[in-house]
Amino acid sequence: KDLEENTNDEPKVRAVSFLQLFKYAKREDKVFMGIGVIGSILASMSWPILNTLFGSIVDVFVNYEKGRNATLNGIEDTTIDIITSDEFMGEVYNLSIILFIGWIVITLSNYLMTTFFPLAALSQIHTIKIKYFESVLKQEISWFDSKSSGDFASRVSADLKRVEDGLNEKLGLAIYSIVAVCLNLILAFIYGWKLTLVVLAISPFTAIATAIMNKVQASFARKEMESYASAGNVAEEVISAVRTVYAFGGEAKEVNRYEKNLVPAMRSGIKRNFITGLGNGVLYSTLYFGMALGIWFGVKLTIGSMEEHSDEYTIGKIVIIFWSVLSAGYNIGAAAPHFEAINMARGTAAVIFDIIERKPKIDISSKSGKTPQTFSADIEFRDIHFSYPMRPEVNILETFNLKINAGETVALVGPSGCGKSTLIQLIQRFYDPISGGVFIDGHDIKDLNLGWLREQIGVVGQEPVLFDTSIKENISLGSHNARKDLNLGWLREQIGVVGQEPVLFDTSIKENISLGSHNASVTQKDIEVAAMESNAHEFISKLPDNYSTYVGDRGAQLSGGQKQRIAIARALINKPKILLLDEATSALDLQSEALVQSALDKASKGRTTIIVAHRLSTIVNSDRIIFIENGHVLETGTHRELMNKKGLYFNLVITQQMSSKNKIIVPKIQNPYDDVDNDPMSYKPAMFRSISVISSSANSALNSKIHDNIEPEVVEEGLKNFSQTRLLKMLAIDKYYIFCGLFCSLLYGFVVPVYSYLFGLLVAVFAEESDLNVIWDKSMSYSLYYVAIAIGVGIISVT
Repeated sequence: KDLEENTNDEPKVRAVSFLQLFKYAKREDKVFMGIGVIGSILASMSWPILNTLFGSIVDVFVNYEKGRNATLNGIEDTTIDIITSDEFMGEVYNLSIILFIGWIVITLSNYLMTTFFPLAALSQIHTIKIKYFESVLKQEISWFDSKSSGDFASRVSADLKRVEDGLNEKLGLAIYSIVAVCLNLILAFIYGWKLTLVVLAISPFTAIATAIMNKVQASFARKEMESYASAGNVAEEVISAVRTVYAFGGEAKEVNRYEKNLVPAMRSGIKRNFITGLGNGVLYSTLYFGMALGIWFGVKLTIGSMEEHSDEYTIGKIVIIFWSVLSAGYNIGAAAPHFEAINMARGTAAVIFDIIERKPKIDISSKSGKTPQTFSADIEFRDIHFSYPMRPEVNILETFNLKINAGETVALVGPSGCGKSTLIQLIQRFYDPISGGVFIDGHDIKDLNLGWLREQIGVVGQEPVLFDTSIKENISLGSHNARKDLNLGWLREQIGVVGQEPVLFDTSIKENISLGSHNASVTQKDIEVAAMESNAHEFISKLPDNYSTYVGDRGAQLSGGQKQRIAIARALINKPKILLLDEATSALDLQSEALVQSALDKASKGRTTIIVAHRLSTIVNSDRIIFIENGHVLETGTHRELMNKKGLYFNLVITQQMSSKNKIIVPKIQNPYDDVDNDPMSYKPAMFRSISVISSSANSALNSKIHDNIEPEVVEEGLKNFSQTRLLKMLAIDKYYIFCGLFCSLLYGFVVPVYSYLFGLLVAVFAEESDLNVIWDKSMSYSLYYVAIAIGVGIISVT
């Protein structure tokens, strides 16, 4: 609830302008778009060319037919130029040649438009994805607290796809439509400005409808995308923890939670589509009303020209004007979905660009700050007052003071929520305290270079994360130069405190260990020394590929103890002055804990070490133990001193001992990799591993392996067996809507053919009739038919 309230309080981001969509275009992208624009303009010329040719052909045919009829009927006084059969065929031949040349030019121009716009779009999206990911990784931890990983996944997959749709060939088609509208209108004015003005008399209504429609579409598109991102986050969260959902019978509850996030998207989509339909209805009905009005006035002008023996208006020119205006109207309508895609891209890009341009409050990429030449690692907390940004009303630390000497091992204990892990995070400057400060060697860490500060710190948390590569690379990736392609903030986030199960990155053991080094280069010897110091070298040496062994997704190929020791090696390879151990053994069984604890004891020697632990048996050898409660230091001393004092720490130890004695021992499900320390042949492919009921990493690994082991033939067979009838049954609940939509689509498909047929009949009247009164009467009846078409188109479009 608090998260939702905080998210809702964030300022709404307005859609970016059209030009801002291209703010991340490189020079070559602009060149590609320029070529695409040229192609779009040339392709759009097809409309005026075809309309002019069509009108010219109509005049040729009408004049030829009227001349033939006049000759047959012995009529000498005509209002038309009589042409012979040879002249008629010559005109048709010339027009055909022009049409063929135009076809070649239009084909090439369409190729340029549909090729170079997608190329430019792919390049821009590639740039945007990188900048978006880089910006996300630069943000401070408090910013992530109000976000969810599902939001970012949705942005990268779905939202950026919508931005791409607004930049690819749909952009070219939008330009194509705009230019076609302009060229057709210019052509119409050239051939008859009076008739064109009458036809366009109601065009302001179309412009207003289009403007309102575009604005509303962009607004609802943004809301729709935000809702889908939230729903996607829920789906990702549930699927990743599907065993837990099954175990507690929470399927129905999670479906309801997912549905609740979809409802706002559905409502926004319904409103957006209704506005689109209403806008298209007004647009098309207005155009056809204009056609009806134009036919009436055009016939009147043509008859007037015939009476005056003038060629100012002929049926061919009327055809050119009408088809030019109709083409302009068609392109306005055809542009609607393209502009909708562009508007959706504008709305979606607003959120993405806002994240790209966001300046973090704690900027890990900043080059400013001190980098002391000497560093002994004295740590002091002075009058710290702190509460998490998401829960500002809950005070975690109040006037907290603590000094830790260089080289001292200090354990922090106390009840959950007392602020132990918070202190670990403050040292790494994940957050800044509300008041007071954290000082290292007398320097406020706010004054230190953040990257340099974190280079001095080694971290082993509850969930050390390793890459899906070799053990060697997992260790060496910690080098400052070796990991130059990895954002330090993201890296630190990956090795932070998340859960109880240690996880390695899906890379080699070597790479997982090298993740901790800041040296210019990491040698195999450096990696092995770190592994020896963490008690990991022996079991790594027995693996089939030694340090080149790939650990699998989140380290799923190894046991918890093995993963933890690799994580310790990674933390030690850089020889940090400060070592932070946050519940480093809490997720391990007793056997693994002993091996890991031995490694930690060796690692802490000669370093300023801060330990957060619930298992008090792991901190008895600490130089000092600090008991914290409600954000205050209540007791401090060695284990023996605090036990003799018989205070809060004493009570905590006794309570834990009693709890351990009464604990029911659950037999451990043997993981084949646990034996690799003693048996190198026990390393087996992950598909043979035992699955722990409560292991999240096993969840992930199992899902991955199931997916990997599905045969392509099985997938293809499943697709073949999928019935269209089954799909229709799934849509049965909306059958009335679907039927209505299909029926209206069918009717809409008849509009242009009927319009063309009626126009053909109108042309035939001028070719067959010589009585001007008959021509007028028949033409008026066709004009009324167009009024009926306009009304029908409006209703069909809205429906």
